[in-house]
Amino acid sequence: MSRITVWIPLASLSGQTTAPPLKLLFEEGDRLVTPRPTWEHLQHHGLGSAAVQAEHLFQQLHPHPTRACYRTRPYIYLANPPTNLSNANGAALGILLGLLAYYHYLPLQQVMASGTITPSNEPLASPLHPGWPLTSQLQSTRQLGLQSPPLPFILPYAAESEKEANQRYQQQLATLRQLNIQPLFSATLGQALDACQQTTN
Repeated sequence: MSRITVWIPLASLSGQTTAPPLKLLFEEGDRLVTPRPTWEHLQHHGLGSAAVQAEHLFQQLHPHPTRACYRTRPYIYLANPPTNLSNANGAALGILLGLLAYYHYLPLQQVMASGTITPSNEPLASPLHPGWPLTSQLQSTRQLGLQSPPLPFILPYAAESEKEANQRYQQQLATLRQLNIQPLFSATLGQALDACQQTTN
């Protein structure tokens, strides 16, 4: 099982310069008869509630996982724990995408994602909302530098259409594309998963 890397943009809560994105790694862990991931490694970094929501959505999307899900479990940890108090609001989407990629439901080795998920009776229709202003997310993302292979960046519309978002943040988005980071706007969880299905890295 290869490693899955999930990047989560941060916003500083102390008024300091926006921090680099969190680097969350999914690796093959203990071989147990359970698909439950090891959330305890995230509890001390403000990601506990996001992990719980991601797991709940994963179970809604795949209530009867493939047999492979019962043969391995992901070991999930932060490669770069933040030293300053930062806002990881929106981590649930990234953790969910990491789980789906780990269990081969998405064709991804790495992805960046940000956005809160509003629960819905139909999981794929669950709306996505920005965890904080898009400007902060783009500033955080830019600190990754040039990417190879291309890095898909799943993010909400920030209360705009995709066209309006592209116009308002034209310069920042152009900078990310020059760094081989591909912003992909999504209004719902279903749209986010569709965008990931069309991306390979």
